[in-house]
Amino acid sequence: MSDGANGKRSRSVIWEYYQKDPEAPTKAKCMKCGDKLQHSMNTSNLFKHLSKQHPLEYESALKNREATVKTGYLQPTIYQAFHNRESYARDSWRAKLLDKCLVNMLAADMQPASIVEDE
Repeated sequence: MSDGANGKRSRSVIWEYYQKDPEAPTKAKCMKCGDKLQHSMNTSNLFKHLSKQHPLEYESALKNREATVKTGYLQPTIYQAFHNRESYARDSWRAKLLDKCLVNMLAADMQPASIVEDE
């Protein structure tokens, strides 16, 4: 992955398709068609351009992003985090730790026990 203008590492797979403009830190040039796009320090516009103008590259970027998340490199989306959840055995150390933390939260915040029944 390339370095950004501010020295931070560019983590998104989208940067395989764009080149950052060193003179305008919020602009990027599409390496496929040469369009210059405003990215405002996030990648939404860049993904949108790829999806509308270069659908094959967009599909490739999505697959690469999914593969990157599965390898643990990036934080998963909320959907992925809940979709890949697992249940702990009641006597496992993890279940006991979570139960203890939950009781502490209920007591510290003076919450009703019924709060854990909500989704």
